[in-house]
Amino acid sequence: MTTPASSGAANRGVRPATENDIDAIHRLIEIYVPAAILLPRTPEKIREDLEQTLVYHNQGEVIGVGNLVNYGDNLYEIRGLSVQSQMQGLGVGRALIEGLLAYLKEKHPEESIKVFALTYIPDFFKHLGWTVTPKENFPQKIFKDCEYCARKLDCPETAVEIQI
Repeated sequence: MTTPASSGAANRGVRPATENDIDAIHRLIEIYVPAAILLPRTPEKIREDLEQTLVYHNQGEVIGVGNLVNYGDNLYEIRGLSVQSQMQGLGVGRALIEGLLAYLKEKHPEESIKVFALTYIPDFFKHLGWTVTPKENFPQKIFKDCEYCARKLDCPETAVEIQI
């Protein structure tokens, strides 16, 4: 994934994920699996998704990760957004989201793209210009991932979206 963030413009530690990052990404995701905040992902699945994944690194250590899922028809999801707990509130999540959106805009400069996320922290996304929307607007997500979630029958997540 080549992104404006990875090519130098205000990268603030954001870069495309590589094979060498798989174990660190897996550890970051696994932090939030026991509380059912994130769905588990195997190292093999992480490897399959590397081309749509950005990491935030600090002096070579991966401290944040975010991933894109393409649902077709210019609909994307940001998922697996994870930041080490001691690094939260320092702009890591924001930099990852901005990097992922910049990548999409660079890839589709003439197209309108809808991006959504399911989150426990909607105010974080609203602060970045996203709006709250009904989860039912994204049956692609519900059909693909939600059936595997322990909280599927009583989902506390909020759907947010942005048009770029």
